[in-house]
Amino acid sequence: MLVIAGLLFGWEKSLYSIIFQFTSTQVLHMLYKRYQKRTLLIITDYPDQVYQTIRDRTNHDATHFLGVGCYEGQEKHLLYSVVSAEEAKYTIDGIREVDPKAFINCMKTEQITGRFYNRPND
Repeated sequence: MLVIAGLLFGWEKSLYSIIFQFTSTQVLHMLYKRYQKRTLLIITDYPDQVYQTIRDRTNHDATHFLGVGCYEGQEKHLLYSVVSAEEAKYTIDGIREVDPKAFINCMKTEQITGRFYNRPND
């Protein structure tokens, strides 16, 4: 579309359209990030400390599952939590401080239903 506009109206105007389109897309993506969610699955040997980190940094809860690691056959703890995309990196950094050996899977979450805490705008 922009190539056709460049041919019809000139390359300079087409370039301005490309810059405008890129900039507006980036701004919308940045604003929309507040509403994007990430699911954290954390396998750890320190579930209480990891949960407290999630709670302190995001004001979100977590669900604790017990399991057995297949590799070593030892009991493991799995914490499941959903946080906003802007909180994910900050939360993962905090988990790493508590348990550097934690296995963390961070996934994009398409949709959630139920109560989810959103921080008020500052």
